[in-house]
Amino acid sequence: MRKVFMILVFLFTFSGDRANIYRSLRVFERVLSLIQTNYYQEVAAESLIRGALEGMIDALDDPHSDYMTEEEYSELKISTRGEFGGVGIQIGIREEKLTVISTLEGTPAERVGLMAGDHITHVDGESTKGWTTQQAAQHIRGKPGTEVILTIERGGEVFDVTIKREIIKINPIPYFNLVDEEIGYVRLASFSRRAESRLERVIDSLFEAGAKKLIFDLRNNSGGLLDQGVGVAELFLPPGKLIVETKGRRSGDRKFLSRVPDRWGDYPLVVLVNRGSASASEIVAGAIQDWERGIILGERTFGKGSVQNVFPLEDGGALRLTTALWYIASGRCINKKENDTLRPEYKTLGPRRRTVYGGGGITPDIIDTLPTMTRLEQEIYRRGLFFTFSVGYAQHHPELKKEITITPGILDSFKLFLTKHEIEFTDEEFSQSEEMIRYRLKIEFAGYLHGLRARYEYALPGDPQFQHALQLLRGASSTDELFSNLEP
Repeated sequence: MRKVFMILVFLFTFSGDRANIYRSLRVFERVLSLIQTNYYQEVAAESLIRGALEGMIDALDDPHSDYMTEEEYSELKISTRGEFGGVGIQIGIREEKLTVISTLEGTPAERVGLMAGDHITHVDGESTKGWTTQQAAQHIRGKPGTEVILTIERGGEVFDVTIKREIIKINPIPYFNLVDEEIGYVRLASFSRRAESRLERVIDSLFEAGAKKLIFDLRNNSGGLLDQGVGVAELFLPPGKLIVETKGRRSGDRKFLSRVPDRWGDYPLVVLVNRGSASASEIVAGAIQDWERGIILGERTFGKGSVQNVFPLEDGGALRLTTALWYIASGRCINKKENDTLRPEYKTLGPRRRTVYGGGGITPDIIDTLPTMTRLEQEIYRRGLFFTFSVGYAQHHPELKKEITITPGILDSFKLFLTKHEIEFTDEEFSQSEEMIRYRLKIEFAGYLHGLRARYEYALPGDPQFQHALQLLRGASSTDELFSNLEP
């Protein structure tokens, strides 16, 4: 007990009213002692102290500051580093079973023939029943060169697969392509360590292939490393432009300006965002909007305008703590305050001096909101039934590999499948959702049969925000023309 108290005293020695802090810590020690001595059942001191730590952080009323366990801290390091020792699969829970959602190209999982839809029943002989995806990842990942045995259930057959782990590198750009004669498309999924360098090479390749305009997709990109956000923004701006400024109590104010030469010129650019675009995504979208470098299209972004530092702790976990807020070039703080409805106006810094809005998140130049899903669509999505049906159906219908056409027979089979899974719907409800159902089934079939690239190639033609961006760029040969087509 005395050791715990001394540690806590040391932590608080350098801040605040020292006498009051000591008094509060004595109260803490007393309460901890009373609970351990008098509570009706034995309680571990560690769990009480951890609860106190979490309560302390909760008192900040900051959704972005938290205590991370050793496992959570490990996951964070993997997501920012962009690589780990593993086998190369994306996993999820489907029908209460640990399921392979996809395999990454060129990885051990692909080489041994793992397939989307495979159920992983055991890892090294241990049952996966009741596991979360995080628990499964901890067991499947490991030191490169070591082996893991996965027990696979596929179409009624059960077999073991021994896989040697390798370094798996997470690709921050899952898809890019020339989608029209002069229009390139890039999907950036995360701001992990190699995002800037990878994006630079991808844009180079698109311009070499004939692109003169670009759609840059940041939808559902929740951010990542601040330096990568700054680096990605630099790729779209001429040198000397303010990208973002951070303001913190201890760290002071820091300004980040673009420095690299503008290597591709002032080509027409549309950036896609939605409510899942956060943090570094908002830095990039905000810089492009503030300097009138391109058009922002989609939905208002999430509104995470704060910087978190991670402090490792002795128990293997870490404290993730907000240490600064960041402000983009127009002066806007993108951090969204709960229940704050004020939308102050700012001006862009380019020659057009356009009005933009603060109050949290980036408000697009063109607001394009996707249609609201029906009750039936939401239920199918929530339970992952598009994926489950497509995998099972495709395994017994090899003709789909040649041509993916959603026939009336497939729709009838899907109806039966939904009924077996206790999804209630009327003929009218199904008919109302039929167009979306056809679209989603095509995407899932493509992903299962032909991989991630095919999944995007089937998804984009039916994506209304992407099609809107395509239409804008087809009608503009320069950035000036792109902006002139906007309504005043």
